[in-house]
Amino acid sequence: MFRIGDFSKLAQVSIRMLRHYDKLALIKPVKIDPETGYRYYEARQLEEIERIRELQSMGFTLKEIKWIFEQTDEKQALFSLYESRYQALKREAKNIEEQMERLKEAKPYFQHNQSYLVKVKTLPERTVISLREKIPDYSSEGILWNKLYQIAARDKISFAKERLDCAIFHDESYLESFPDIEVQSVVTNLAAAYFCKKVPEQLVASITFSGSYEKMSVVTETFAKWIESNPYEIAGPMLNIYHVSKAMESDPEKWLTEACFQVKSLVVISQAELLNYFQGKTNF
Repeated sequence: MFRIGDFSKLAQVSIRMLRHYDKLALIKPVKIDPETGYRYYEARQLEEIERIRELQSMGFTLKEIKWIFEQTDEKQALFSLYESRYQALKREAKNIEEQMERLKEAKPYFQHNQSYLVKVKTLPERTVISLREKIPDYSSEGILWNKLYQIAARDKISFAKERLDCAIFHDESYLESFPDIEVQSVVTNLAAAYFCKKVPEQLVASITFSGSYEKMSVVTETFAKWIESNPYEIAGPMLNIYHVSKAMESDPEKWLTEACFQVKSLVVISQAELLNYFQGKTNF
């Protein structure tokens, strides 16, 4: 038998950890001298130490390892924990991969302190084919586009050269499930009255960005800061214009999106000021 200090050296495990194993009833000394309190271990217990070390390297906790050792069918117990641990690691690996992608997307902001330009412009009146539904979540928007294209093909609707494909988000607040979304594309005529309509011109604050939609939070933050500093207020639902979309290009780095926030001016111009403006006497 070996005293705890010698056994610690042979096992390459600290005395503190051996005492912890004893407290957990995971590996107990084979003998404790009643007079001196010395703890003694046997060589066979080195194999148990190695088993613990191996299972810990797979991510199992000491509590789980103790449970395995206590089972009659140790192999079956290990397999049941192995399967759950393996699935947990797969989920963790997926989360890590997603986090790495988000870090990759964020890198340009850290490197270049990138900011977006807000432009106020008027979207022209247009004739569109439109489809509006509640869908499972925002990432399911492609469902609407597929339906829209099927309707257009069925009804032989001709798209305009400048299609202005856009999605409108009609809910008054963000919804985690079943958002109310409308997709539109500009067409040449009102061929199918049920799905086509006229959209009046819209005043928008526009921010154009490239890359994946992970950047949308930075875009909306830019807009929020801009509207706090300018004489405009939100006047309607947000809409995204897809200049280069997922349907056109599989590489997210090549996507080009124009986020538009419908606004109205808070500046009131009197008739006299307007007349002076046209006479060159006033600058706005």
